Amino acid sequence: MTDLSRDIARGERALSLIEDPLLLECFRAVETAYTDAWRDSPAGAAADRERCWMAIRLIEQIRGHLVTVLQDGQIAAAEIAQEREE
Repeated sequence: MTDLSRDIARGERALSLIEDPLLLECFRAVETAYTDAWRDSPAGAAADRERCWMAIRLIEQIRGHLVTVLQDGQIAAAEIAQEREE
């Protein structure tokens, strides 16, 4: 399998994960739980709020990485299509 073919396969898998209802539900549930915990934390619990914020950011980074893998796959597909036209 070439690097481009691998990127395409990874991009297709990333798309299926991005669109997966169960994974979306999990991300929303975890993000909501941490947001609620952050919002409901007492005034002196700065360390707890920081951990909640970091967890929310991690979810955003995971989503962002999936989008990057998807876009890499789309670029690889475009490169292969262009090579075929030449």
